[in-house]
Amino acid sequence: MAQSEEGATARAWLIRAMGVLFGLLGGAAWAVLLGVLVFIVPRFEEIFERFEIESGLPVATMLVIVAAGAVRTWWFMFAPALAAAVGAPVLASVGGRSLAVAVAAAVFGMVSILLAAACVTLVVVGLFAPLVQLIGAVGEKH
Repeated sequence: MAQSEEGATARAWLIRAMGVLFGLLGGAAWAVLLGVLVFIVPRFEEIFERFEIESGLPVATMLVIVAAGAVRTWWFMFAPALAAAVGAPVLASVGGRSLAVAVAAAVFGMVSILLAAACVTLVVVGLFAPLVQLIGAVGEKH
């Protein structure tokens, strides 16, 4: 009996630790995405303006530029959302009495990581596709 209680306690601790871990990793992933939108996308905008190709940009690139502008303009709304994305799974895992809450927090954290990774991938593809075209066009001129 004592052994099964120890096993249950160890499993509960592991599930709570997973909630904390995935919450922190999800928050880090969203922080990376916001950092890219705030600090890196404006550099690409400058490149696109310098080579006067804003009008020929793909829709995905324009969406990335608009999203970056929204984050820079309304940063005060995104900061609490980032704090909630990190805090919710961590607090639910640490403070929750129910193991179901800890499992839900871990799943939320994993989904958050996947969504942030997908968004970062879309941003990178949206920004680099026009640069590849630009490099090809410059190479053809020389």
